[in-house]
Amino acid sequence: RDGCKSSIKKYGKCLKKGFVSNLGCKYNSKKTLKGKKNKKCKKIETTAKDCGMSCAMAAIDGGWSDFGDWSECDAVCG
Repeated sequence: RDGCKSSIKKYGKCLKKGFVSNLGCKYNSKKTLKGKKNKKCKKIETTAKDCGMSCAMAAIDGGWSDFGDWSECDAVCG
């Protein structure tokens, strides 16, 4: 899609300026973006999202089973 690379780059700049992400991206919490600049970054975020941009961490399945009662260990230590 045309403009995706540019929009994603601009979105990164918004995050550095303090734009609070709705996509789960890290942003500069030491700065605050307000007014017209914030509104502009919201539009850039929408375009970046339409381009497939997402920073949300997917849930990771570690393959662990449910908790159960403790049992004796049959391993030999030493």
